[in-house]
Amino acid sequence: MTKPKEVSPRHVGAVNFETEVWKLCREVAIVRGRKTGGRVSVSEVVNQVVEDARPKLERELARG
Repeated sequence: MTKPKEVSPRHVGAVNFETEVWKLCREVAIVRGRKTGGRVSVSEVVNQVVEDARPKLERELARG
């Protein structure tokens, strides 16, 4: 039996993207969905991009 993926609390809100950014994220989500057989999720793509950039974003916060 596989262990269920741990899900952290979510915040639902609107985010505005430039059209080209949205298209890129959507295409990446589609490719990921095909690879894993999972659902297509732009939110997961954006979450991963932010997590990858977390150290830089936290440094920016520290500088105030």
